[in-house]
Amino acid sequence: MDTEPSTAGAPRISVVVCTLNGATRIDKCLAAVRRQTLGERLQLIVVDDGSTDNSAEVATAYGAEVIRHAANRGLAAARNTGYRGGSGSHHRNPGR
Repeated sequence: MDTEPSTAGAPRISVVVCTLNGATRIDKCLAAVRRQTLGERLQLIVVDDGSTDNSAEVATAYGAEVIRHAANRGLAAARNTGYRGGSGSHHRNPGR
């Protein structure tokens, strides 16, 4: 008996996480997102808004799609970039 719920026809969920020099903090957020039971329906996008640390590398380690801004453009621009990059029918930003 298959105990996994069927995801056939279920919507794809895009989670957008924006960061600026958040390499030391972003891992907890990304780990929490990855613990969700969405499976293949989850699209994890991290927008690196001009970071000078290794935020993008941390995000990549969690399997996130990383979109980089060459320079800091601000939170609103980062969110908009992430939403445009998402392919899900539902988008969620976990907040600041």
